[in-house]
Amino acid sequence: MKKLLPFLFPLTSLAIVMFLAFRWYSNRTDRGNITPFAENIALEELTSEETTLALSGVGDFETIEMEGEGEDTGKVRYEVNEGKVKFSVTANLENSQDENYQVWLKDPNSEAIRRAFTLEYIKGGMSGTAAIS
Repeated sequence: MKKLLPFLFPLTSLAIVMFLAFRWYSNRTDRGNITPFAENIALEELTSEETTLALSGVGDFETIEMEGEGEDTGKVRYEVNEGKVKFSVTANLENSQDENYQVWLKDPNSEAIRRAFTLEYIKGGMSGTAAIS
């Protein structure tokens, strides 16, 4: 028993580390398997005129304020017209010029998500627009 005792602690530690590494890897790879939704719904980019109208607030747009962490703020503006939902996302984010931000749509009844667009930096912050038909 005295010959095996020095190996007991390192083997136990190695087993715990291997278990935690396996669990971390399993959780990490499961995140990529979220099922997409709305495969039959088309996401369209807005024309430059429609984008200007959406960002300036001209038209019958509803506004929803977004909650952020720290100083980050933003809003979503949307309009339902001719069977399309036109929406824009505007956000004031710290370090926004150095990073890429994407807008994803999520099904409220499940974990299914779909990528909508990438926010672009303009002088008022980060913004992007799209239409769902």
